[in-house]
Amino acid sequence: MQTEPNPKISVIVPVKNICHLIGDLVDDLKAQSVTDWELLLITGVSEDGTDEICRQLAGEDARICVLERKDPGVSAARNCGIDHARGEYLVFPDGDDRLEKDYLAKLLATMEAPGQDASKVKGFDRAVVQMGMAGYVTESTEDGEELLVFETPESGCRVIGTEDLLCRLFFLGNYQGYVWNKIFRRDILMNHKIRFDEDIYYHEDQLFLVRYLLHCEAVRWDPSHVYHYRLREDSAMGSLESTDGRVDKEILEREMTEIEAFDRMRKLLKRYPDPQWFCEQNLVFYALDILGKMETFEDESAFVKSTFRKLAKEASRIDYEPMDEWEEEALPRLKHFGKTGKLIIQEGEA
Repeated sequence: MQTEPNPKISVIVPVKNICHLIGDLVDDLKAQSVTDWELLLITGVSEDGTDEICRQLAGEDARICVLERKDPGVSAARNCGIDHARGEYLVFPDGDDRLEKDYLAKLLATMEAPGQDASKVKGFDRAVVQMGMAGYVTESTEDGEELLVFETPESGCRVIGTEDLLCRLFFLGNYQGYVWNKIFRRDILMNHKIRFDEDIYYHEDQLFLVRYLLHCEAVRWDPSHVYHYRLREDSAMGSLESTDGRVDKEILEREMTEIEAFDRMRKLLKRYPDPQWFCEQNLVFYALDILGKMETFEDESAFVKSTFRKLAKEASRIDYEPMDEWEEEALPRLKHFGKTGKLIIQEGEA
């Protein structure tokens, strides 16, 4: 019996309560200049009819497969997709975003066959890379206005060394730790058992990238804006934000996992002191931000048993240069919380 050949690219998309948007992404995939793909839609947690729409879309195109999973979280859904993917390469667009028709082609070219523009760059067509990246545009879903165009100091296609990119992952406004504008080799993920951390709610993409890049020699970058990241108030990230101006304790506890993500990354980067330093600066910066939100609670002992206490202690040991007067004043309070679990320094405790 002849088996169907594996697709070149597996497109893995977690879907939750986006019944009015998922059709646009599927249409964008069907319009791609590269047609050798499979789409894995990870469903099972929607309440608005999204799952039914996904099953209908799968019935219309044999390249679309629906995987139902009741476990919540984007990371769990992506891991399910990785485990079932058959493609040589994997991409992870968000279900509420839009793709240019050459999204897959541009990403695939970074891994295999550079296009005409890329071939003009010295060394671009000879370097062996293990990950590819493309540019993107951030826009509002309400009016379609472009808010931010992703740019870097470089122009044109180029190859970037792993250590260089590891540093850049921690620069705001640079390549950053998103996965939806990147392409990955499935064999690296499978051979090294690389998956998304399902207990991390913030910066889980960045942590995934660090783990992956530790097994790479170089990355190829194409600045073409082929991905449209759409901002929504009801997105997965938006649902973790307070809507009434008050800080919700449960939401804040989830946000604290970003400090855990940076702590895990700094331990992974022991062989790379420069990226590790940038990572540690981010760790303290975000720890101070969390502390500021914690201090809005009237109960100074509200977070005594929080897992953040241990992380605050770790952050306090890092040599950090405060960026303003508030940070300078907050650093001793962060150290105090790590030591005592209390938010306010009482007289005689300093």
